[in-house]
Amino acid sequence: VTRVDTTICIGNPVQLTTNSGKGTTFSWTPAIGLDNANTLSPVASPAITTRYTVTADNGTGCVSQASVLITVLGTTMSVTPADTTVCEGTPLTLEATGGETYEWLENGIALPETGNSITVSADQATIYAVNIANNTCGVNKSFVIPVAVNARPVTAITSTNNIDCSHGSSMLLAIGGIKYVWDSAALSNMYIANPVASPTATTTYYVTIIDDNNCVNRDSITVSVDLGVGLSVYPMPSAFTPNGDGRNDCFGLKYWGAVQSLEFRIYDRWGTLVFSTQDIGACWDGTF
Repeated sequence: VTRVDTTICIGNPVQLTTNSGKGTTFSWTPAIGLDNANTLSPVASPAITTRYTVTADNGTGCVSQASVLITVLGTTMSVTPADTTVCEGTPLTLEATGGETYEWLENGIALPETGNSITVSADQATIYAVNIANNTCGVNKSFVIPVAVNARPVTAITSTNNIDCSHGSSMLLAIGGIKYVWDSAALSNMYIANPVASPTATTTYYVTIIDDNNCVNRDSITVSVDLGVGLSVYPMPSAFTPNGDGRNDCFGLKYWGAVQSLEFRIYDRWGTLVFSTQDIGACWDGTF
């Protein structure tokens, strides 16, 4: 018989009573979990923690109330997630419920954590376990949580060239994943493996690479910009074959880069002008 707050295990009944012995009628609320809500000493079997309030009436209009809190301890124990696969080095939180004390183990070795949850970061397949004890209800249970680990993607980045007066852009190429997200919006496309970069100053580009296991790695590459070496890297061919076969049919510079103005003239040995253009895309086809 109890008139004070108490704790019970789920499924274990407890009898309630009140010291309002002079009352002639009694009403307990809520009625759920009681065998009789209109008696002095009902038996309570609540499924969840409940505060019961009794109202006593002696028939003369005088009413008094009292309450008692019944805290219910569940005996259902669980752990989440039950098993899982993570990427190498990715934090994972394991959480257990239903106990008063918790003992965590990693590959059979006890861990110092004693709370109902732990956060782990595995770099290889690992077996975690937890022993859950509900001492009040005398219930104990153990759970095993296997954690599989996927390696992070192996990545690499290359570029076709650095930037100078004859090369105004550079194509980057990242490998190792199925999805790519570059940090810089200045690229031709932030979401492909091979965007084109056109920096005006030396720039480092970073990319997040995601593989088919949804594991992530970060990589970067630096594209150097040196506009002081332009004159030495304009390659002029020593010969050409204007025969219409689509190979070396035109005489000119292959890489102009970011040219702002151009005067390109060809003279014969007698000083006669045979070709002239200001178009960086034009070249001489051999006719005059």
